[in-house]
Amino acid sequence: MIYKDKGYIGNFEMNDIQDGKEKLTRYMKELAEHDEIIAPIDGSTWYHYRLVSYTDGSPSFPMEPSNPLWYNDVYTDLGFVPIKKYFSAKGPVKNIKPYKESERVNIRGFKSGDVHEMLQTMYEISMASFTNNFLFHPISYAEFEALYLPRFNRMDHDFILVAEMDQKVVGFLLAFVTNGILIVKTVAVVPEYRFAGIGGMIVNAVLVKAEKMGIKTSIAALMAEDNTSRKAATRYGGKIFREYTLYGLKR
Repeated sequence: MIYKDKGYIGNFEMNDIQDGKEKLTRYMKELAEHDEIIAPIDGSTWYHYRLVSYTDGSPSFPMEPSNPLWYNDVYTDLGFVPIKKYFSAKGPVKNIKPYKESERVNIRGFKSGDVHEMLQTMYEISMASFTNNFLFHPISYAEFEALYLPRFNRMDHDFILVAEMDQKVVGFLLAFVTNGILIVKTVAVVPEYRFAGIGGMIVNAVLVKAEKMGIKTSIAALMAEDNTSRKAATRYGGKIFREYTLYGLKR
């Protein structure tokens, strides 16, 4: 389907290359007034967007895009080019050395009885932390809760952590375990505390916890391809096993 207000195309499937080209061409014509089209994106980056463009064949994990690689050919054959790349990296959870404890920073687990309070905290930090992210679009708390509450209800909350500094929550990490693998999905720190090393501390804390619980493998999931993300992903021996691409077309 198309999102005329933004010039996005998303939320559709292709039966084969020819079917995909026919659908995409039709959607492109309906967006003729837009100088740029971005696809695939289901309205905003809070929902499904981007395509798997490389894989080593490893099984997919929850909340990850899943598509045949030929989907990419449909876009490129019609003139779309990559405008943003993302990746997931897999590494061993082994011999993780805990960071030196800080008197100013406290990292604690999620209290299962406080789901709505935690969602509110995550919402506020996300709105502050992701403002400058590519294609960021603010959503209401009601939309955020509708999106994340069902996921929370299915999750083991052992690997959702918050970071506190100066007596307030300044960051969180959302991770979960599937098929014995720790999936580190989201790390967010409010901008004014971003350079205090909190992101590294909270990732280290969840890996230490995972190792103690006998988990052998972790995935740093769906990270934007930039130097900071690559450094974080490879710090613990992670290797890229999947890449994703978001496409754009300028008239």
